[in-house]
Amino acid sequence: MAIVGFLIGITLTITVGVFGVLSMDGGFAENLRAAGLELRRRITGQHRPAPAAAVRSAEVDNRVRGLQEEVKVMQRLLEQGRVERETLLAAARQSAEDIETLRAAITARDERIATMDEAGRSSSDETLRLREQLGSRDAELATARLERLTRLVRQSQAARGERSLAG
Repeated sequence: MAIVGFLIGITLTITVGVFGVLSMDGGFAENLRAAGLELRRRITGQHRPAPAAAVRSAEVDNRVRGLQEEVKVMQRLLEQGRVERETLLAAARQSAEDIETLRAAITARDERIATMDEAGRSSSDETLRLREQLGSRDAELATARLERLTRLVRQSQAARGERSLAG
């Protein structure tokens, strides 16, 4: 029984202490109701701690506004950077296409030049061969003319010699 008396004494002490805390600011009824609701929420498992009300000073508000403005400026700069990057990438792609087109044209011209060089070499070789052939034919023709003239001269001398013998 002593234990029961001891527990009742502790319970009364706690109750008086709770009532003392609840009546400190003069709103005993509101404080008692809030404490009862809190006790019920904890017992039923519906207790969710209420978020602490943020109390900001004017300095903090100014700092927050300043940071928000910085974020807006950075977002604008980021968007400008993106636009510039996309523009530069498009220009780079176009330049790459132009370079490929020019390379293809240069390759085609190089092939054409190589073909013309080869044709020039072969025609030069052919010209040299034909000149040599013309030179040898010219020499043959000169030799043939010389032989013909020599034969004509001999025939003419022989005819004169026959005339002089006959006459």
